[in-house]
Amino acid sequence: MRSSTVEPVRPAICAICAIAVVAAAVCLALAAACSGPGPGASGASPGSRPAPAQDVVDKAVRAVGGRAAVEAATTLILEGTGQVYYLGQGREPDGESMGLEIIRFRRVIDLAGGRWRDEADLTPLYKTGYPQPRHLITAVDGEVGYDVGDDGVAARTSAADARDRRRELLHSPVGILRAALAPGAAVSKRSRLGGRDEVEIRTAGGEVFTLAVDPRSGLPAQVRSMTDQANLGDVEVVTDFADYRPAGALRLPARITSRMDRHLLAALRVSRTVAGAAEADLAALAAPDPVRSAAPPPQPPRVAVERLAPGVWLLHGEGHHSVAVEFADHLTLIEAPVDDARALAVIAAARQLQPAKPLTHVVMTHHHFDHSGGVRAAIAEGLTVIAHEKAARFVEEMAARKHTIAPDALARRPRRLQLERVSGRMVMRDSLRTMELHAVDTGHASTMLVAYLPAERLLVEVDLYTSPGEGAPPPTWYPFAAPLVRAVWAQKMDVDRVVPLHRGIVSFADLVAAAEKPAPAR
Repeated sequence: MRSSTVEPVRPAICAICAIAVVAAAVCLALAAACSGPGPGASGASPGSRPAPAQDVVDKAVRAVGGRAAVEAATTLILEGTGQVYYLGQGREPDGESMGLEIIRFRRVIDLAGGRWRDEADLTPLYKTGYPQPRHLITAVDGEVGYDVGDDGVAARTSAADARDRRRELLHSPVGILRAALAPGAAVSKRSRLGGRDEVEIRTAGGEVFTLAVDPRSGLPAQVRSMTDQANLGDVEVVTDFADYRPAGALRLPARITSRMDRHLLAALRVSRTVAGAAEADLAALAAPDPVRSAAPPPQPPRVAVERLAPGVWLLHGEGHHSVAVEFADHLTLIEAPVDDARALAVIAAARQLQPAKPLTHVVMTHHHFDHSGGVRAAIAEGLTVIAHEKAARFVEEMAARKHTIAPDALARRPRRLQLERVSGRMVMRDSLRTMELHAVDTGHASTMLVAYLPAERLLVEVDLYTSPGEGAPPPTWYPFAAPLVRAVWAQKMDVDRVVPLHRGIVSFADLVAAAEKPAPAR
């Protein structure tokens, strides 16, 4: 389940991304209950001698139930509760991400078949206009990953996402030990870190994991592996295991915590583990035929251009939009969202609007990963980044990240970051146009910027107000609309139209009406 915005529901476009974010975190953490990775421990115990690498694995196998039990555990069912978090969706760039309470989850795992399916009921732990519980299905069947949203429609995920989901099967005590015992696997690089014995396991397929084992109990304590993430680059994914309990012939963890880099993804409490799944459960693991026959995303990004006013264009995306603004001798882009592919497509489209004028700047509306995932591409294209002063360190760190696992545009064409900071308000003015950037803190993100074009009476914003889609149920309330309206009035902005970067244009009257909608009683 990967990152998105504030509304984790199908009716809101940003919620579609939220499904992916939560799916990534839940599936990673749930896989950990019988698979998982975790952050590197430090602090070698002086004077301790590490056990030979294969001895560490053999001890772990005995501790969880023995080789026969491990090799026999081809299918498992896990049930429990916990919390899951949207990656990169905190109020502060280095703060805790928005979370959801997992009311219950049920995961069916087929280790031998390389597939699993999660069903989870979740409720948000943050301000949202859609507070009702939602049911999410996340799955992988071999090369096919897919999600089923609130509307019951299954959508195929990218090949990279399916790969990461398959890897999760090895992110567990049983999964990683089965991989270590398989023909063609190699166990090496024994060490003692943080009081634990650690070994590197290279699977028969060539993938590398680090297994940490408690030297006293022999139980697997942690699994780590590397992956790529648009904002974080080469990043370590970590799962810690604790509170082992009997599960038939096995002993498996009842508490699992998963992280990516410094970001908490999930904290799970497994209340029931069953070794062996029924035929009906295994049959449900098969990817639906329409999903299997569908081409995996991403498809080539499409950018549709809509003229908002002379010299101002809305660049439509699949859920995340941008705005291009023309000045006398250059253009400025508001928002480089999602990832390299989306940002590069938007930049190319913006440059075609006025080919004689260079595109020189990009405004990062805020630090949330789905709204900053294309900033590195913008840097590679030579654009100066404009960001809230509280997001400056975030941008600097993101620009400096290594991307060697999946080299992005900036890794292939390194450029030095050019950064301009907004403190309160920035006015961009020349003979053709005036645009104001305002820092507004509505409670969604402390690094939020909105753009105001006085002559056109346009307000460009994202995540603070998005009208429901056609035929979609309206939210219970709009938690950030009232603070946004107050900010508009306080800064004496004369707004006629609002341009949300997640959906279509609305009137300022629509925003005011949304702001007047009362919060639900608690």
